[in-house]
Amino acid sequence: MLPLEGQPLKLQILCNSSSEGAASLHRMSTLQIPTIGFLYVAGYIGHVGRGYIIKVKEEAKPTDKEIILDVPLALKLAFQGWAWPLAAIQVSRSRGVCS
Repeated sequence: MLPLEGQPLKLQILCNSSSEGAASLHRMSTLQIPTIGFLYVAGYIGHVGRGYIIKVKEEAKPTDKEIILDVPLALKLAFQGWAWPLAAIQVSRSRGVCS
């Protein structure tokens, strides 16, 4: 006899066995890990791209740098971009994202 067999359905739902809980955790991780990974990579690309455009606007001919990339500047920003969540929080607190 299973441990919850014969018990009311509500009790069976609240008291899942450990194997059912592990399966539920596995299903959750198969959705959440790729979602978090996608959001991190998309945010990384957006943050580094935004930083590049801001740096390039300070130069004499910014449109030239948008067409032909300044590779040393782009690589510098790409290596600094791994901590973009912290930088994004700091920017949003200080001056806002849209400014």
